[in-house]
Amino acid sequence: MPAFVRPKIPVNKSPYASAAVGDAGFTIGAEVSNVITVAVQLKDGGGKDLAVRGHVRWFLSDDANGDSLVATAPDGGVAGGTDGWTSQTVTGKRGESVSEADGDIDIAVTHAAGAKTVYLVVMLPDGSLKASGALAFT
Repeated sequence: MPAFVRPKIPVNKSPYASAAVGDAGFTIGAEVSNVITVAVQLKDGGGKDLAVRGHVRWFLSDDANGDSLVATAPDGGVAGGTDGWTSQTVTGKRGESVSEADGDIDIAVTHAAGAKTVYLVVMLPDGSLKASGALAFT
């Protein structure tokens, strides 16, 4: 073999592939005392629940596809729930979260001043977006 030719590297042999965030699923709780908690389940590239801690960035959107950042933040802001931790980089609009060891994150959104609908959009590591269903405050 000539010196400039490299042997082929097997595909998908990274030791980190099974721990990479590839998708996210959402369970939207009922509005209780002006708070809607979204349970986010991070998944690997094969669609299985992540079995390690994972990190994602997120934002709230007025649009179901995540085409925009929410124009006005919910008046009570965003906070972490009982699973994982959450930090805001733009108060009430954008942040990041780290899951528990089983890929779970709870994100609590609070809004008291009338009707408002927003969507939680997770930015996946490959650059794609995954939007939750509507968080509809009454």
